[in-house]
Amino acid sequence: MANRCYVDGDESVRPRSVATKAAFENAMVLDIAMGGSTNTVLHVLAIAHEAGVDFTMKDIDRLSRKVPNICKVAPMGHYHVEDVHRAGGIFTILGELDTAGLIQRDARTVHAASMGAAIDANDLHRASATPEAKARALAAPGGVPTQVAFSQDKYFKDADLDVEKGCIRDIAHAYSKDGGLAVLHATSPSRAAS
Repeated sequence: MANRCYVDGDESVRPRSVATKAAFENAMVLDIAMGGSTNTVLHVLAIAHEAGVDFTMKDIDRLSRKVPNICKVAPMGHYHVEDVHRAGGIFTILGELDTAGLIQRDARTVHAASMGAAIDANDLHRASATPEAKARALAAPGGVPTQVAFSQDKYFKDADLDVEKGCIRDIAHAYSKDGGLAVLHATSPSRAAS
């Protein structure tokens, strides 16, 4: 990306070209669907502020009221990151959210033409998932320290595609209809008395 920007003059890859309100909303929708994190809230709000994007607690509150919890990762549940990976990873979660109309498909990304294109290529539940995406999901923990991705030889026999009881659920079988974040608002004394 640095080459594309500074050598080729492609301004479209600069962070502020990618870090749009739609991108921040997609990030929070994903976080909420995975159980939510107050750390994510703090960091996303700080990054949005630095990027000059109008993304606030009101946006997080609005999203948290309509995004279901479809993936629980330890310590919120008994699944771990490697289980999420075996179920298709982040893109399969995003794919389910996309199917429910909760993802802004046109949002730019750093790795694909759009979020929609990335989901279509990597969501294991879609016929358009690439062979590479399907193979990647089978990479199992190797138990071998390495700094080279996919350099070990441990693989799962099959992917976890169970949307009813598996790690990544569909909307109909969500762990809860409400997301993993709640925004609390202080009530003024005069409102509480009335």
